[in-house]
Amino acid sequence: MTALVSYSTGTVSVAADGTIVTGVGPLWLTSANAKPGDIFQSGHFFTFITDVTSETTLVVPPWPGSTLSGATYNIWKISQQRIVGAEASEDMDKVLTALNTTGWFIFVPPAATAPDPSLGNDGQYAMQPTTGKQWVKVSGVWTYQGIYKAFRFLGAWSGATAYTIGDVVASGGNSYVCVLDHTNHVPPNVTYWQLLASVGAAGPVAWLPPAAWATAQSYVTGPPASVVTFNGSSYVCIVPHTSGTFATDLAAANWLLVAQRGQDGSNYAATSTTSLLISTGSKSFTTQANLAYTVGARVRLSRASDITKYMEGTVTAYNVGTGAMTVNVLSAVGSGTFTDWNLNIAGDPGSADFITVRKFLYNAIPGQVVFSNADSFGRTLSYTPGFITVVLNGSVLTPNDFTATDGTSVTLPRANSGDVVYIDCSLAYNPADALAATQNGADIPDKAKFRANIGVQKKNYIINGGMMVSQENGTTAVTTNAMFPVDQWFTSLSNDGVVSHQQVASATPGGSSNRIRCTVTTADTSISAAQYHLVGTKIEGFRVADLLMGSAAAKQITIQFGVKAPAGTYGVAIFNGAQDRWRVETYVIAAGEANTDVVKSVTFAGDTLGAWAKDNGTGLDVRWTLAVGSNFQIASGAWGSTPGYSNSAQFNLLGTNGNVFELFDVSLTEGSAAPAFQLPDFASELTLCQRYFYKIGSGIFWATGTLRSGGTQGYLYAKTPQPMRAQPTLSASSNQLWCADNNSGLSSLGIGGIDVSSGQIYLAPVATSSVGSVGQACMLYTASGSASFNARL
Repeated sequence: MTALVSYSTGTVSVAADGTIVTGVGPLWLTSANAKPGDIFQSGHFFTFITDVTSETTLVVPPWPGSTLSGATYNIWKISQQRIVGAEASEDMDKVLTALNTTGWFIFVPPAATAPDPSLGNDGQYAMQPTTGKQWVKVSGVWTYQGIYKAFRFLGAWSGATAYTIGDVVASGGNSYVCVLDHTNHVPPNVTYWQLLASVGAAGPVAWLPPAAWATAQSYVTGPPASVVTFNGSSYVCIVPHTSGTFATDLAAANWLLVAQRGQDGSNYAATSTTSLLISTGSKSFTTQANLAYTVGARVRLSRASDITKYMEGTVTAYNVGTGAMTVNVLSAVGSGTFTDWNLNIAGDPGSADFITVRKFLYNAIPGQVVFSNADSFGRTLSYTPGFITVVLNGSVLTPNDFTATDGTSVTLPRANSGDVVYIDCSLAYNPADALAATQNGADIPDKAKFRANIGVQKKNYIINGGMMVSQENGTTAVTTNAMFPVDQWFTSLSNDGVVSHQQVASATPGGSSNRIRCTVTTADTSISAAQYHLVGTKIEGFRVADLLMGSAAAKQITIQFGVKAPAGTYGVAIFNGAQDRWRVETYVIAAGEANTDVVKSVTFAGDTLGAWAKDNGTGLDVRWTLAVGSNFQIASGAWGSTPGYSNSAQFNLLGTNGNVFELFDVSLTEGSAAPAFQLPDFASELTLCQRYFYKIGSGIFWATGTLRSGGTQGYLYAKTPQPMRAQPTLSASSNQLWCADNNSGLSSLGIGGIDVSSGQIYLAPVATSSVGSVGQACMLYTASGSASFNARL
């Protein structure tokens, strides 16, 4: 007979005559360990179980024994609820026998951390399919063995992938397997990853660098093996030896050919020292042998020391062995007899060979109808009749509207004073016709439009150089350090005076309606060594990366700006974000320029040294100096590591109460000369500024989301006009949280997170009182206040 089955895991407590049995450690509902109708026994007393209400609670008739606390027990599984039909009972016995047989798995639920201790026999296994974890029962205890789950190979590690146990990734040349589900934990974090395979050590170098073969050298097979070049071919050593002659060593199979010398190409470049007169006709001279010239080939002979003098023609005879050549010269440029000639192959002339196109500009005077001789740029009119176009005040004339037959003049039937006459024509080429670099585009009246048309507008690296945008302070004056009178332009000061800085409405020569005005309201007549007063702007590394600062290819830059100030010498300083590379240049406001609008410029050679940010950090820091003490005075005109804002000649603007310094129309461009300042449109400049600072004025609903936590808190999102430089700080005043018609002031408002690339910002406001129910839509409202995001450099 089979013995009665019982369950006794944990301990129990029950009062005398009590009907509730409470357990510690049992699992009475799991696997039907207790059922109504089973017998509950503790000590010598028995009673039936009338109900099982939880894993640790039984209902029984009044307990006949004394009060129990932490007592052992047995549940005898004899309930009628366990009895089924005979056939089913027999099948169940078979199933139970199989399940209790070693080798059958006990399956662990996904939420459990270990198998039910009441299940299984010694030697039996338990498995959790969701994690691959496996246990074996030893001496009645489930013993953890590890994770038995197939690997899932996912390639290179990514912070955006959600990894589960058994996932395999590559990182830093090593392979790692995930041991705990997670997202964005970088290998080799041992909490989440286990090293699977380490990157191997670098293998040996197979070959030595190639070198020319030489005798009496010891060559080896390595690794690394010796590699030599000989007569244009490359060989690797396959037998160690000391070289004698190459042919003997090669015949002895000491070398293996690895790269065969290619076939020589045709050679046309040559020289000649024969004395030749520049002229047309047959010319005989001696040049190098074995050239590729054949009879009929076209050749150019140009003077080595002056390439503007040359002859071109066809080869009529050439001796490959001696280098004797005869050329029938068809065209000649220049004059004289010379002995330094370079030869090279030349192409056949096209239909317009030796033709140059020229343009002349004349401004008509009263009564003028004939246009000839020198034009407005001093060029003498000359053309080939039949190859000429005349343009009068922008309109192209037909050949019937002008006379141009003599090659030196053009006659119009009429012209008015001030008419502009363009003449495009062609004539035989003369090197002197080439425009000097300073003349290119010189005859274009609207040069700014011309630059825009051909796409050569110079980039201005300065943002808000027109001082038009002032989101934070508007036209309110600021007097303290690190304040922004306009966007991107800040104060930098440490002195005993007081200066007001503000955006003012005052038209500039460049067309802007605004400028920065710095007015001394309290003088500081003696600037001490460590004191200074500056106005500056910082430029992001991404914006100035193409200036290549810190490299051998660093580019020259020019800063041009409008200024209105007392007479004196002033400094402009540039330094890097690390503040270990500095340079100062100065400009002078002469007595006759004092307190009037003038345009000044300073040019800086590119710095080839130092670390200059090319990311979203500070790429260039530029400061205009109003006053500076001796600690920050350095020599101008050279890069160095000593901090400085000007030189010893710097004027002290703070020396007199009422002094004014105004800055406007600022540009920073590549090169030694800056173009005239071109005012950008306000909308584009505002968008650039909002990458660094974005202000929301009063009376604006500016973020939306849903309520949580009793209607006093919310999850809300806002979006900046464009992605900000970095995660900003938030400053808000007098904002309200609204839901439907309900609103409340805020006790706090913070940034919970930001997607810098999209400009989406997650906000977590806390209202002083509830405005609705959890899950309702809500909004942030600036009311009488404002909100601003600050990601300035």
